[in-house]
Amino acid sequence: MMKTDKVECFFAVNLSKMGWPSTVESYIESFAQWQQDTGYDAEHLLLPLHGTGVSFGPFENEKNASMMPASTLNEKSEDFFGDMWAIVSGETGPRTVFFKPRVNDARMYVCSDAECGGVQRFKGSCSKCKMAGKELVRTVEVRDFDGRLSQ
Repeated sequence: MMKTDKVECFFAVNLSKMGWPSTVESYIESFAQWQQDTGYDAEHLLLPLHGTGVSFGPFENEKNASMMPASTLNEKSEDFFGDMWAIVSGETGPRTVFFKPRVNDARMYVCSDAECGGVQRFKGSCSKCKMAGKELVRTVEVRDFDGRLSQ
């Protein structure tokens, strides 16, 4: 690989935290146009957003980038907390050090019963529901990087 070769990379961008007023698709299009207009690679364009908690990456693949939202995204590209996310791809230099998502530190399990509100650190049925006499109410995995569930 030559020094000028580019490598594909992926970023997760929290559009809600950024205050993006439009759709995920419009952000992805705008970002691609921004890359083309400036000639900069994705890493240099998104680097200023790292410190604000808006942009995460670069990741080696889309799967790793998609681990940064709190949960699997719904049809509106929103996570468990209602934050809208975009997974953008771009190019970066061959010496880029890729990030690895550290989900183990942030993994929580939320009761699937909306009335319960139970949160626990372990997978399985909700212990709060169990104590209330309900049997085997499943939990849903949420990646709580910001500690919102423990507030």
